[in-house]
Amino acid sequence: MVLSEDWEKYRTGTSKSKLDHNGVKKTILDDDFWQQLKFILSFTKPIWGMIRFCDSNKAIIGEVYQRMDDMLACIEITLSNSMEMCQAIRNLVYGRWQKMNVPLHFLAYVLTPHYYSNTWLQSLDPKGEKRKKPHADPDVSKVYLDVVDRLLRNSGEACIVRAQLSEFVCNTGVFGRPQAIQDKRTMPAVHWWNLHGAPAPELCGLAVKVLSQSVNSSCAERAWSTYGFIHSVKRNHLNANRAESLVYVHYNHRLLTRYREDYERSYKNWDTYVEDNSMEIDMAEVEEREYALIFANGEAQPTRSIPVNLSNEVSIERPSSSSGRGEISKRAKATN
Repeated sequence: MVLSEDWEKYRTGTSKSKLDHNGVKKTILDDDFWQQLKFILSFTKPIWGMIRFCDSNKAIIGEVYQRMDDMLACIEITLSNSMEMCQAIRNLVYGRWQKMNVPLHFLAYVLTPHYYSNTWLQSLDPKGEKRKKPHADPDVSKVYLDVVDRLLRNSGEACIVRAQLSEFVCNTGVFGRPQAIQDKRTMPAVHWWNLHGAPAPELCGLAVKVLSQSVNSSCAERAWSTYGFIHSVKRNHLNANRAESLVYVHYNHRLLTRYREDYERSYKNWDTYVEDNSMEIDMAEVEEREYALIFANGEAQPTRSIPVNLSNEVSIERPSSSSGRGEISKRAKATN
C-alpha cells in the first residue's frame, strides 16, 4: 500500500503531517516492527480468546477454570524463551484471576459433565500432559466440598449430595447409564443435568443452580442500556413498574424479530445490539434459568410471560416516524 503512487496523494496539511506520513511508511516497511507485532499477538491471542469466551450470557461458569488454566499454559509455551516476560504476564493474569475468582467456580468446574467424558480425559493439555478429572485437581479438591457445605446448611442434605456427587464423578450408580456417559461429551452442562439428573434430585437442583450463574455483567449492562432508552430525561414520568414492563416487552420484541424471515431486510437496522448472538437462545430456556435462581426456595413462579410464536403469523411493527413515538409518549404520560 505505501509503495503505490496513491500513497503520496494522502500527504496533505502541515509539515508535521508530512513527518507523520513518512513515519507510517517507514514503520510499515520495517521488518522488526512486524516481528514484534507477531510476538505480541502470540501471547495476547489466548487472553483475548478467554475474554471473548466469558463475554456471553450462556451458562459457561463451569468451563471458566479449565479455560483459564489452558490459557496460562499456552502463554507459558509461547514465552518459554523469555522467562522474565512470562513471569510478569503470569503475575498480571494471576492478579486479575484472584480478583474475579470465587469458590463457586471450583464447584461449577466439578459439576460440568464434559470434563468426565472419555474423550476429554484421553486428550492432552497444551503442555502435552494427560488431563485429570476436575475433583482430582489439588486446588479444586481443597475448596469445592466447603462450597457444598456453605450452600446446603442442612447437614443431612449435604451428606446426601456428597454421596450423589461421589457417584457422579465415578460414573457409577444412577450416573453410570451408557446414555448419561455418552451425552457428557457433547451435551451442555445444564441440559445434561435436566435430562440425566432426575434420579438424584438434591444434587441436580444444586448443579442447575450453580451452573446457571452468569460470569459477567454484560447482560445487566444491556438491560440498563435498554432501560435508559425507555426511561430518559424527557420520559421521566414513567413509574418503576411501567418502565420495567416496557423493558420486558422491548427485550422480547427484539427476540421475536430475530426469527422473522425479513429480519435482515427490514429489522436489522433497528436492532440495538446486532452482534449479540445470545439472543438466539430460546426464551423458554432463558426464563427457566432465571426462575431456577430467583425461585429456588419453592415459591410460586410468576405467570407473566409473552407468548413466543415463531411462525410467520407473528406481527411486529416498526415505529414509522417521530410523530408515532410522540403519540406513544403522550399516552404513556397520560396513563401515569
